Amino acid sequence: MSDFFQYDFLYLSLILVIILGLITGILSPMVVAKKYAFIGEGIAHSTLLGIVLSLCLFNALNSLQLFIVTLGFNLIFVSILAAFSFEKKLPSDSMIGIFLSVTLSLAIILHFYFIKQSGDLLNLLFGNILLVEKFDIYLIFAVLILVLLIFIPFYKKWIFYLFDEEGALLSGINIKFFHYIFFYLLTLVIVCSVKFSGSILINTLLLIPGAFSYLFAKNMRQVFAFSLLFSVCTAIIGLFLSNIIATPPSATIPLTQFIILSLSYLAKQLLN
Repeated sequence: MSDFFQYDFLYLSLILVIILGLITGILSPMVVAKKYAFIGEGIAHSTLLGIVLSLCLFNALNSLQLFIVTLGFNLIFVSILAAFSFEKKLPSDSMIGIFLSVTLSLAIILHFYFIKQSGDLLNLLFGNILLVEKFDIYLIFAVLILVLLIFIPFYKKWIFYLFDEEGALLSGINIKFFHYIFFYLLTLVIVCSVKFSGSILINTLLLIPGAFSYLFAKNMRQVFAFSLLFSVCTAIIGLFLSNIIATPPSATIPLTQFIILSLSYLAKQLLN
């Protein structure tokens, strides 16, 4: 524990996983409810394409430039995905899978031909949470505030959109607006965090807390409360474990979440 207050990079990493845990604790039940299991991975892989394009076309090297240019590219990519998924001419999971494969393939090809000296693409796939900077903390905290401002005042409308789109439409809710905002929020969170989380960690954070909360919650308020608690606590535990056993945090945190989810489910089955 003392290491996290002795070394700045560990202290910043701890702050980061708490904030990221709060954000994904809110978004995870929404992702699970909409059955977008691969949405985090799909957008994360399109973020890789955005980063590669930023480096190729604009040589965006500092954190702010890279974030702005990558976010701009990704909002364009995700708008296309959101449009196709809203029209529902193909199942959403199929569209996300196609989107994931195409954007990742393009990222690999562009990286191979144009920016061979700009680092290993694997670093972008898996991330390194220990490379977090103060800029990243400020950025991810601003995203947390934005998520809260968008979610809390419109909580009932979000619930309506998530579980009963037809009913929401009949009651006058602009479900298309909520659909696009949901995709844009996910994009913003993933673009902010993919550098230090990679696609594996961010996709896990967007799935397992929601899965846990739906297993144990009895109402929607409990769903979000349990998801928040699970997301933050398991992220902290995973980070501590990675420091103790010297393993990559971006791999240890997802594994920790899965183990705790599995043990919780087994305990529930034994007690019933």
